[in-house]
Amino acid sequence: MPLYPYVGFSTGFLLNAKYKDEYTYAGETETTTEDNKDFFNTMDFGLLFGLDLLIQNRVTLGFEYNLGLSNIDKVYKTDEYKPKNRTMLFTIGVLF
Repeated sequence: MPLYPYVGFSTGFLLNAKYKDEYTYAGETETTTEDNKDFFNTMDFGLLFGLDLLIQNRVTLGFEYNLGLSNIDKVYKTDEYKPKNRTMLFTIGVLF
């Protein structure tokens, strides 16, 4: 079972940043939705690390980690508060 490691760069684009709040008061549920897209940067850059495992030349199992390097917050720019994206991805694939 061969392993295929890889390293590279990643770029992310903000598509949606909606906030949904739901609360119940006196037996009635109220839902509010806000668009928070103006609070975040639209692009994100990062480093990508991954490993794929090939099983019997047909099935792949993969793991990927994205280490975000960009500060995604556009509004609160301080030295203490720098939120960044971190992503883990598991994949299963079939080769044909």
